[in-house]
Amino acid sequence: MREVENLTKKKTIVLVFFVNCLVSIFSGCTLKDLFTSEAELNEISVKSHLRSLVGWEVRYFRETGVYATKEQLLGENAIELQNHKGYSFELQSDGKSFQITAIPIKYGKTGKTSFYVDGKDGHVRGADHEGKPATVSDPILITWEGKMPHLQKVNRPAARQGESPR
Repeated sequence: MREVENLTKKKTIVLVFFVNCLVSIFSGCTLKDLFTSEAELNEISVKSHLRSLVGWEVRYFRETGVYATKEQLLGENAIELQNHKGYSFELQSDGKSFQITAIPIKYGKTGKTSFYVDGKDGHVRGADHEGKPATVSDPILITWEGKMPHLQKVNRPAARQGESPR
């Protein structure tokens, strides 16, 4: 008897999902709309993008001994730092450290969470600031594993006379 009940429950779940799919198709929704909003998908993508940017900064530091400016990262790697998934990015670097902020271009539609990451620890931080920038005091959303390179002894080949370290 229990097997029949379990089978009936499974069939009911599948039927409810199928009906929801049909309703969403006829109402103009997509399957993606049933589970997450565009803003939530953007926020997931932006967090991943920020981790990639930290990775580029770490790589640049290991090769040159300084953190890259926005122009250096754009020139070196053709990375996306202008607008990404409905967010506006700002990178500041003095060579010894860096800060990157990402804020939703259209608060509420493209995202709600503002993000912040810096060269001190590489952690992605963020909170809902109603479209204003996040800060270092916001909660950590994604931790950076390992130490930032300026906190480690880095062995770089010495530049030859007349050559830049790059």
